[in-house]
Amino acid sequence: MNDVRKLIVVYKDGAVAEMLKRNMELTDDTNNGGVIGIEDGSVEVILWDEKTWDERKKNAIRADRILFLGSGKEADVLIPLVDMKFQRYGIRYGWTGKVGVLVADDSQVKDKVRYQDFREAYDDAFCEQDAIPQKEVSPTMKGLATAGTIGAAILTGGLSLAAIPVVDGIQNQQQLIQQLYFYGVRHFYLNYMDEFING
Repeated sequence: MNDVRKLIVVYKDGAVAEMLKRNMELTDDTNNGGVIGIEDGSVEVILWDEKTWDERKKNAIRADRILFLGSGKEADVLIPLVDMKFQRYGIRYGWTGKVGVLVADDSQVKDKVRYQDFREAYDDAFCEQDAIPQKEVSPTMKGLATAGTIGAAILTGGLSLAAIPVVDGIQNQQQLIQQLYFYGVRHFYLNYMDEFING
């Protein structure tokens, strides 16, 4: 393993930041050396709320990477400059240089059909380990393999689609936006985090 890299995550919603940190700290690489997300133990995640960022941003130069979770003054300035790697369900993420951004809004999942499409993608994102042959799945991933919503509950500290009330297929706006962020974080971790951290 290379030296441990530092990732500063600047967040608006602490639950979303914790979700990212839990993904990054999973021991989920396969027994035969396959990497899931990022190499286990290769990144130290440092969580800063926006106030802490304002106080300490001059020290952030020591970090290998910075990720803004949620829209805010810094993220909003970066968005036009960022090479977006993913844009779906109102979720957008990407990076420029060593600075990344992940933002979400619920405008694309307000009707039942689009919401159901998102819900299926959300459940699938927390069952990614099903595509890995069982003999290669790490013990941590085996623990998550029981069901997508159970796996999501573990990663989100108990929050899952099953645990959030749904009215006619659509949740209240705050809960829906949080789930968009959970999905965005998980998608980023599984598909592009290694490229962001090590690229």
